Amino acid sequence: KAVQRKTTDMGESWLQSFPLLSLGNNLYYYNSIYSAGNNAIYMFATSGVYKSTDMGITYTKLTSENDVVVNNIVFDSNPVNPEYQVGIAWLKWNSKPYLITFDGGQTWNKKSLPENMGYIWLVGIAEDVIYMIVNQTELFKSTDFGETWAQLNIPVYSGLNALSVYTKDIFVLNAYKNLVTSTDGGNTWILGPTIGNFWLEETDLVGAGNIVGVGSYYDSSGTRGSFYRTTDYGFSWHITDTDKQLYEIQMLTNNIGYALGDNRIYKTLNSGETWDLVLAYSGYGNHYSCFAFSDSLNGLVAAAYNFRKTTNGTATWTTEEMRIPLRGIDNMEYNATGDLFAVGGGVMLMFPANQGILPEKPEKSINIPYGFSLYQNYPNPFNLSTKIKFTIPSVVTHDRVSVQLKVYDVLGNEVATLINEEKHAGEYEVEFIFIK
Repeated sequence: KAVQRKTTDMGESWLQSFPLLSLGNNLYYYNSIYSAGNNAIYMFATSGVYKSTDMGITYTKLTSENDVVVNNIVFDSNPVNPEYQVGIAWLKWNSKPYLITFDGGQTWNKKSLPENMGYIWLVGIAEDVIYMIVNQTELFKSTDFGETWAQLNIPVYSGLNALSVYTKDIFVLNAYKNLVTSTDGGNTWILGPTIGNFWLEETDLVGAGNIVGVGSYYDSSGTRGSFYRTTDYGFSWHITDTDKQLYEIQMLTNNIGYALGDNRIYKTLNSGETWDLVLAYSGYGNHYSCFAFSDSLNGLVAAAYNFRKTTNGTATWTTEEMRIPLRGIDNMEYNATGDLFAVGGGVMLMFPANQGILPEKPEKSINIPYGFSLYQNYPNPFNLSTKIKFTIPSVVTHDRVSVQLKVYDVLGNEVATLINEEKHAGEYEVEFIFIK
């Protein structure tokens, strides 16, 4: 449960309370901030953001300033004017309300689908034209920013699980085994043949008929991954199999693109003809949830509490501390001017381009680390060496905290001191090597 301690006498005494207890069970606390301008405390927990306007006595839940839960975001892939780029943020499962922006995410407005349209599944935008899959089976189109919608008659009846929009007229749908393309805004369709035991997951367009994507297939050992490419709308295929499942793809130029699958990042330099593994996660507990590139050189991969960042096209990677009050990221997107939008736990956050990919670490923080989380060592049991991971959450007034990590035997005798120093809040891992 989230615990709050409050003082009104400069720290001489403290009043303990559980302010979120009535709002839900098992609400794990991440961070909080006081906004002088709004005279409000914002508390971040596992199920969302909570706001207090009476100095922490009571809290109400905020999903966003417009009261819309979101877990997906997309921007116009070919904006008429980058400064007036259209974008939509929505909840993929069972939701009609959504947020729409007309200035690249600087401001958002709440809208909702008409009752006869069902629930939002996927969205794609290009040149101010919005395509939306609802109920995973129907496709709608709007040319007036969602004021009115026209249903398009698609030539498939299976569930639609991917949508990629290249221009206002050219887009492609994935319907499990079917690749369905239109080059005239949905008036006519190009339906290629299906391939047995091959399921399409996600696609991206690099030109009319030139489609790159990821899929999956099944054999006796389970589910495997595949990269695919077609230059004739799916009538012929170039397929490359992998031993890991693949989920997400993003093409940055006609030749350069990236894909995510089972804690691995892949890169192509030749429009999907070949793919190279450029990053793999082999740690304990965490995983890569999503990625986003602002251009062919600069990108981020979300890994639980941290980002992996590259500024040279994956030649090197650095680990960046995630200085945001969310446990993990479900989806990330850059707008046309380089601002980064991250969605997690129903909440959307923005990192302006003028402050860099991630916020700079302040010289003196208003937070202090407290409350250590010590994880099970791995491997366990071990022979000569094992790794120990721990985290230092952020909470009250200093920037660093004194940390000691010691190893004891079963009799309580100290065996080794692994760490004895001051550290910032964050996630750490240390290796213990046993020497007889």
